[in-house]
Amino acid sequence: MNIGVSARWLLKDQLTGTGLFVKEVVSNLIIHHQEHHFFLFFDKPCTQTFPAHVTTVVLLPAATNPFLWKYWFDIKIPPALKKYSIDVFLTFESCCSLHTRVPQLLIVHDFQLDRVFKSSQLSERIFYKLYLRRLLKKANLLLATTPHIQEQLLNRYKVKPGKTKLVYTGLSQLFQPCTLEIKTEVKLAFTEGKEFFLMRQPLATPLLITLLKGFSLFKKRQQSN
Repeated sequence: MNIGVSARWLLKDQLTGTGLFVKEVVSNLIIHHQEHHFFLFFDKPCTQTFPAHVTTVVLLPAATNPFLWKYWFDIKIPPALKKYSIDVFLTFESCCSLHTRVPQLLIVHDFQLDRVFKSSQLSERIFYKLYLRRLLKKANLLLATTPHIQEQLLNRYKVKPGKTKLVYTGLSQLFQPCTLEIKTEVKLAFTEGKEFFLMRQPLATPLLITLLKGFSLFKKRQQSN
């Protein structure tokens, strides 16, 4: 089978949270399914090397804004899918091509659905308000990474129940259980031996306040130092 993948988020040394997620998914597909041939479609030059059963394809121009997203998916992708005889096209950005008959599989995240209402970029809000329902309808299968997303797809966007599947995200092999000795060393190095909360990234003020309230409640109930 020839599997096409939207690899716009996969550029080396430019991996954001979504990029890391895409990297883990694509890397595992390539490793565990060598019976298939993968075509990774980039919108910028790619210097990475991949195994023999992976072909990289660069389709310019770079899709740097919602209007270029539509151009890339609707104008550049369809002839490429036809040229390389793609059997299924996988994308990670709640966006697909409205102008191809190739089956498409979308992996949907919370923040992508929320862009319709909460994005700071006016162009993104306009794009998703105009096209998100059509894109979700066009896709052959939607993979929701949380029950909340699946509920949104079914109730807010009226997606047919048989068209969604719940597939939880996994953990990178980077995350492994630590020994008590390592935990003790970390606490001694950074917190003078005290327990700690680790926040993954800066939060908006209301969320940060909620986190601090939860932290305070946790300390009180656990009598933690």
